[in-house]
Amino acid sequence: MLGCKTYGLVVATFLLVATPVLAEQPAPVPPMASPMPTVNAPPTMSEMLEERLAALKVGLKITSKQESLWEDLSKTALANAKAIEDLSKPDPKNPTVSPTGMRGIPDELAAREKAAKVHFENIKKLKEAIDPLYKALSDEQKRTADQRLTMELSNAM
Repeated sequence: MLGCKTYGLVVATFLLVATPVLAEQPAPVPPMASPMPTVNAPPTMSEMLEERLAALKVGLKITSKQESLWEDLSKTALANAKAIEDLSKPDPKNPTVSPTGMRGIPDELAAREKAAKVHFENIKKLKEAIDPLYKALSDEQKRTADQRLTMELSNAM
């Protein structure tokens, strides 16, 4: 067991030895004026959808006659993706938080109701955009669309 004098001597010695070392540490680097962009930021829903739409367009072999119908579908799908992305943004008009620090049950249910309405409207809009394109597709294109999109739709629901 160390006595008080010995313990004090050990602490004093540590402080004498450590103080110059601590004093020689470089000054902290001030934060950069603008943060570096994140190199590996995950893609947004819209970005992923743009890639999938481009691949699907090639896979379906969309013709020049079908191009305007395809563009209508693409614009609708991207607008739907933005509507879904907007749902996840905080609402600055209603930052209601319960005493637990979480959104209260009424606000949670209201948010879910709003999300369900947006999803329902998105499905209606997508169907309205797909119907004319699907009718304009050849039988081969329809088979390809059915094979590729049926799985995606079932995964999305």
